Amino acid sequence: MAFGSWTRTNEFSTLTIISMMLSSAEPTAADDSDVAYNLSIDKLEQQFDQDQTLVEIVTRVGGERHGLGTKSEFSSISDGHVDSRNLLFYTFTFDSWLETRVGIEHLDWHDGAETSGLFHLLASVPLDVSIGLSLRVARGGSIETKLELEKVTALSSRFTLEPRMEWQRFSDEDDVVTAELRLRYGGTNKFRPYIGVAWTRQLNSDLDWSDTTALVGLSYLVN
Repeated sequence: MAFGSWTRTNEFSTLTIISMMLSSAEPTAADDSDVAYNLSIDKLEQQFDQDQTLVEIVTRVGGERHGLGTKSEFSSISDGHVDSRNLLFYTFTFDSWLETRVGIEHLDWHDGAETSGLFHLLASVPLDVSIGLSLRVARGGSIETKLELEKVTALSSRFTLEPRMEWQRFSDEDDVVTAELRLRYGGTNKFRPYIGVAWTRQLNSDLDWSDTTALVGLSYLVN
């Protein structure tokens, strides 16, 4: 799959090179753990009803508590156009259950490009539930809010059921609600394929629509 124009490819390559250069950094005094470099394909997914392919790649370098990383998301639809979202972030973990990310995000959509600041908070609570809250602040001062809930339920030693809900507010009159359900096979720690279904509904003053699509995809830990 071709990932769009030279500009988008160069953007992703620049973020990846920065992260790889940081992998040679030494541990800081505030973090006595060993420095590690990780690269993973968090999502390679096909949404059939929307004829859309999603790719999500994450890199991270650092210790247990501190780290620097990149996150690149690509979305390709049937007409060949590719949207991209690239994030460069610093992450800090509190007591293994609360993680914060602060970074700069660049979006390149079919209707324009935008750079903004991003703050993300991820908490792991009892019953294997993860709660995520993101605030994205654009140059004009507009704030986009995203709330995510995800639970992992072990059905056996190899299969897990993963329901996920997301509420996203782009403005006072523009909300998107998504509910997803994935059945994942975890035969190995690195390669984890899944199938699922997703339901999306958009609510605003001019448009109210919903859509349901089947999913098939995988996640892969490179190193």
